[in-house]
Amino acid sequence: MLWWLSSAEGRLHTGRGFWLVVMLLATLPISYLGEFGPGSVMAFPFGTLLEMALALGVYYWAVASGFATEELEQAVAVEIRRAEAEKPAAAEVVGS
Repeated sequence: MLWWLSSAEGRLHTGRGFWLVVMLLATLPISYLGEFGPGSVMAFPFGTLLEMALALGVYYWAVASGFATEELEQAVAVEIRRAEAEKPAAAEVVGS
């Protein structure tokens, strides 16, 4: 629903953040079937190992879905200028 109500930029953010929804929804059945459910179908280490595998897969998905925004590019430019301004001061200390 949010996808259709959003602008083009909002759709980009919504689509790129879909990994979070998948992670949260996939954690529910794993927890329910694991040690947090009523019957504990999966013994202790197996639910944890399955959750770790899910987390690793979703981590790579999240990193791959990242993108540069205007705000990020501005922040990087500010940090580059700050680092370049500090270089001459560091060179003077080393040369003394």
